[in-house]
Amino acid sequence: MTPLSCARRLAVLGALLLVACAPQPRRQPIRIVVAAQPACLTLEQALARVGQGASATAGGAEGCVNARLLQLSQRAMAQESRTDLARLQTQLEALTLRPDLTPAQLAWARLLLQQVGERRRLGEALDKQQALSREQQKRADDLAAKLNALREVENELLLKSGRYRSPQP
Repeated sequence: MTPLSCARRLAVLGALLLVACAPQPRRQPIRIVVAAQPACLTLEQALARVGQGASATAGGAEGCVNARLLQLSQRAMAQESRTDLARLQTQLEALTLRPDLTPAQLAWARLLLQQVGERRRLGEALDKQQALSREQQKRADDLAAKLNALREVENELLLKSGRYRSPQP
């Protein structure tokens, strides 16, 4: 080894020792932050948020009955298909069977259940009326076609007998 390479090695070794001996920054203790569960909406708060739309559903605890009633109320107000209404009705029926409902919550759930049931009945009645209307329109079209055919036959018979003269232009 040459004295120059020894000096380099000693310099690198000294620099490494200085870095290793330098004070280390203090590590901050890890803090675990547990998000607080959102407070359950009161019945009055839930009722006040019913007409506010989808943004009003935020802020209720997951298992909160009032938040669930709020969500079901907003879904009942939305334009949905009949299968969605059937699903909503079964969810409301299950909610009304819960023993922990207050009388006000039970009344709200029953009111929603009645409204959803009425919407389903009205939808079925509308479908029946539309089917009846289509059937009557078809019958009217068929009768109009038969009447036109009879008029043509009558005109042909009149032309053959000579009683009817076609208008001349």
